[in-house]
Amino acid sequence: MKNIIYMILLASFFTSTAFANQFNFDKLYHVDTTGWMKKGAPNGFVYVCIPCKKDVDIQISFGYEMDNKSILEYKKIESKFLDKQYAKKFSKEMIAKQIPINNVTINVAKIETGYFFNLKMLEYIATIEMYNTLMHGTGFIGLQGNRIVMISINYSDGSMDKTARKNLKHFLSSLMFREITITKDIKARQL
Repeated sequence: MKNIIYMILLASFFTSTAFANQFNFDKLYHVDTTGWMKKGAPNGFVYVCIPCKKDVDIQISFGYEMDNKSILEYKKIESKFLDKQYAKKFSKEMIAKQIPINNVTINVAKIETGYFFNLKMLEYIATIEMYNTLMHGTGFIGLQGNRIVMISINYSDGSMDKTARKNLKHFLSSLMFREITITKDIKARQL
C-alpha cells in the first residue's frame, strides 16, 4: 500500500511533455521573475538565478488533475505530516525517487508544515551528497485544488552568497499560488 501511495504522488510529477505542452501552468501562480531566467520543463518551469555566481535554481512542478480517490489518498498522507519522523521519512523517499543514481546520501535536517505561498504545504530542508559533491535543497509539497504542486530550491555547497540569498528571498516573497475551485463532486466526497 505504501508503494502505491508513493507511486500516485510521483506519477503526478512525471507527466509527459505532451501534457505539459497542452496545459498553461502560468495561470496557477504568480511570481516576480526579476533576476531569474525561466525555462520550460515537462511538468512546470525551472527558474535559474541570473546574477548568481554559481547555480541556484527553483523548479515549480505540477501533477496531473487527480480524481477523487487520489485526492483522498493524498489527504491521508498529508494528515501524517504532523508526525515529524513520518514527514522526514516521506521527504527523504521523495528526494531519493527523483535522483536517478544509487550512491546518494540524503539528510533531511528540517521539517515544517504550514501555509506557504497561499497553500498548505510540507517544507523540508535537506542536503544531498553525490559524487563527492554536497547539494542543498529545500522543497515544498502541497495540493492546489486537485493537483499536487512541488517547489524545489537547489544549489551546490558555497552557492548561497549575498546575491543569491537576496534574489531567492525576493522570488519566494512574491510567489503566490492562485486559489483553485474544484468540482462539487470532489468536494462532496471529501466531507
